[in-house]
Amino acid sequence: MYGLDWGGGVYVNYAFLGVWALDLWRWRAEAHRGATRSRWGTWLARAFYFFIVILNGAVIFAAGWRRWLGVVLIVWLAAAWWPRRSRGGVLRA
Repeated sequence: MYGLDWGGGVYVNYAFLGVWALDLWRWRAEAHRGATRSRWGTWLARAFYFFIVILNGAVIFAAGWRRWLGVVLIVWLAAAWWPRRSRGGVLRA
C-alpha cells in the first residue's frame, strides 16, 4: 500500500496475539480479585489495541464509507475511554 516492502507485519500480529493472550490470562487468573490493573497498564493496553486493531483496521486499511464509519468508531471509543469524574469526585476510566 505504501511501497514499503518490510515483511514484518506478521510479527506485529504475533505481538498483538501475545499481548492479548497475556491480558486474557491475567484477567482469568485474577478474576477472584476483580482483575484490577494499574492505570498505566490499562492505558498502555488500550493504546496498543487502539493502534494495532482499530486504527489500522477501521481507518488506514479501509476504503470509502467504511473509513468514515471507522472514524466514527474511533471518536466513540475516545469518548467512552476518556476518564470522567463521578459524583464523588473520583476519576473513572
